[in-house]
Amino acid sequence: MFADQDYACKLSTAMRFEKDPTLQRILEKMRTPGEDRGHLLLTAHEWKVLQSTGIEHGASLEGTEMWHQAGYPWTIVCMAQWVRSQFSAAHHKATLFLCPAKDYIQNVEPRDLLHVRNELIKFPNMNKTGRLPGIALLHLNMRVRITVTLCPRLAPVDTTGTIVNIELEVADRIRMEQGAARPKKLLQRQPIVLVRLDESDEDIGLGPGIIAVSPMLTPEPFYLDVEVPISDAPEDKPKSLKVKATRLQVPLVIQNASMLYTPQGATADPTLIFHWRFPNSCPGNC
Repeated sequence: MFADQDYACKLSTAMRFEKDPTLQRILEKMRTPGEDRGHLLLTAHEWKVLQSTGIEHGASLEGTEMWHQAGYPWTIVCMAQWVRSQFSAAHHKATLFLCPAKDYIQNVEPRDLLHVRNELIKFPNMNKTGRLPGIALLHLNMRVRITVTLCPRLAPVDTTGTIVNIELEVADRIRMEQGAARPKKLLQRQPIVLVRLDESDEDIGLGPGIIAVSPMLTPEPFYLDVEVPISDAPEDKPKSLKVKATRLQVPLVIQNASMLYTPQGATADPTLIFHWRFPNSCPGNC
């Protein structure tokens, strides 16, 4: 692997928790290999510090509104995107825009369209919907991640940046101007979003590092299994449909809510909330 390299560097010093020597010692013990681990046992103080990070030992989520939130299942990621987006909008004192995807359903009878549409919007796994979210949650100054490749050189998949402008469609802009100020607003059409990319100063006509992110249509149809009730009687079993659809949506999600593999190799700033499983209960606004 290193045959064609002039230099190779071996990293030997753990930089995680560099401002907290106790946590750094814990991490060093966890990463030290060997079968005889007697000299690597945690001290009573280290155990206390480690356990204090768990909610069951009195830890609090107060002040964690801008932390990163992740998990293995897509249901957790979908929940985290909603929660983190609301916290982010409140932190920046900005209006949170809710932008539902427009799904073009190709093989469903008219009587089932409304139910199927609602099920597709709620489906959390973006890997099965062309990497486009059911609802895009956006506000000015939000830290976002681009979910598809917009430009292989300038904005490949998972490029991060900051929203600098949200250009609403005329009808939505008029509705926003006429309506009372609310912290959340539902859009009828997807906007065009200007994003300042993190690692680019190239000017393509919008300013250094700024790119316009427009609603995208999935290039290929996706297929999802949806259960549809056949009557109002609860004892009747629903029928299962294999729905074929394409989706139009803005390919943006908040940066600090993702699958666990996404932030690997990076330091979550300021830190990370991780869920092994979906919480037993959530507040009503989750």
